Amino acid sequence: MRDYKKAIDYLKQQLAISKEIGNRRGVAVSLNNLGLALQKSGQLVAAENHLRRAIATWEDIRKLLLTKDTWKVSIFEEQARTYRILQQVLIARKQPQQALVISEQGRTRALVEILYRTRHNKPKQELIPPPLTLTQIQQVANKKKATLVEYFVTTDELYIWVISPQGKVQFRSIKLPKDISIQQLVKITREKQLNVRGRNSNNPPGKKDSSTNRLKQLHQLLIKPIADLLPKNEQQKVIFIPHQELFLVPFVALQDEKDKYLIEKHTILTAPSIQALGLNQQDKQTAPILPRGKDVLIVGNPTMPKKKVGKELEPLKQLEGAEEEAKIIAKMLGTKPIIGSQATESTIVEKMSSAKLIHFATHGLLDGINAIGSPGAITFTPFGKDDGFLTTSEIMEKFGLPSGQKLQADLVVLSACDTGRGDIRGEGVIGLSRAFMASGVPTLVVSLWKVPDDDTVKLMKEFYTNIYNHKLDKAQAMRQAMLKMLKDEDGDPDPKNWAAFTVIGKTR
Repeated sequence: MRDYKKAIDYLKQQLAISKEIGNRRGVAVSLNNLGLALQKSGQLVAAENHLRRAIATWEDIRKLLLTKDTWKVSIFEEQARTYRILQQVLIARKQPQQALVISEQGRTRALVEILYRTRHNKPKQELIPPPLTLTQIQQVANKKKATLVEYFVTTDELYIWVISPQGKVQFRSIKLPKDISIQQLVKITREKQLNVRGRNSNNPPGKKDSSTNRLKQLHQLLIKPIADLLPKNEQQKVIFIPHQELFLVPFVALQDEKDKYLIEKHTILTAPSIQALGLNQQDKQTAPILPRGKDVLIVGNPTMPKKKVGKELEPLKQLEGAEEEAKIIAKMLGTKPIIGSQATESTIVEKMSSAKLIHFATHGLLDGINAIGSPGAITFTPFGKDDGFLTTSEIMEKFGLPSGQKLQADLVVLSACDTGRGDIRGEGVIGLSRAFMASGVPTLVVSLWKVPDDDTVKLMKEFYTNIYNHKLDKAQAMRQAMLKMLKDEDGDPDPKNWAAFTVIGKTR
């Protein structure tokens, strides 16, 4: 009803009661809501003060959860709201650099804590990493020799920060279109223009909608406002840090007004947050050249579980194309693929712990709709007590949490549909990519949708050829593979067939 004065009065009473009865969550909620009411009434300095007090209270509560990852993910769903409101207050107060610091504090908190403990070799101790300062954010850009682009979506605005390798921080704010939400725009782009759907989509693939170029619309919204801040040298890296539904955007395929795809202009990676990127960068000294032979684990087309999954509750089909992919790549890398009935879940998990390079060509499953009770899984052959679904929870338990053994792999390629997707929460994307990052993997290649078999084989063959024969780093190797698919007579210019994969993390 916009009676902010009365609302503030009641909220102050709520805060006093919460303090009196020792309800710390109540104190944090009261402070958060007071901050929001003060923001709405134009009292920005007071709003900032209350929101910072709310964050301090939330942080005290988090310390009680020790190393419980799932608890920290769950509790941050509520806590993240305070960080979101404080960013808006700081932007209104013309403090965009401080807003960037808060934006970083409000992302991937539980993941960052895992990476921080790993870096200090104290996986079972409760170590709370200090939030990044502005100087440390600038240092990450410098060490990565990359331009960092961090997005934040509000109800009516899009915030974009661009941090150059030299440390210059620039901010742009864009009004979001009123006729369509950014969530709807991303969904329509995937379903109508790219004609892709996750395995759990309600609707079957239909005809493409070519009347409106949604990839151009997204470029207009996400890239054009900062195009002048991006590097002119196409070899220089741009690392996108998305927010909410922007994690589902194929940045490589965004098109400018001259029909050029973004991958034609830039070498592109993604990351869940700048702090996770910085910790990931320092956790592991990777070999200059990826391994061959016995250190490589290649899996293709396991004998699928009989369990019925998905909205239609049907058993998974065998993947002959994935088997061909595994055989071709294994031959390139001087090893034998594990295929069919040999690719049992227990066998693969055992081999994962020592492999230096992992490539899985199999089904990827997304969220609990699949009846697997986890926001993501990779399918293998069931055997004994193993159901054949290696879930994100199991990966975290075996390799990501304090009781687990960290993976040794320098690169994990999840050549299956939806492996870059997951449950979008306050923490970020809870899915396979997060589980593997938490398990110590510095570089991941994941997908945003299912790519036709023939095109996946071509893309992956080019990707590995570029790494091993042309000595390119992983981001440049993927870029050149995509460009060949886009421009070569043997490739397919349709972005559906080449733009699904994204590189996360380190490039070398």
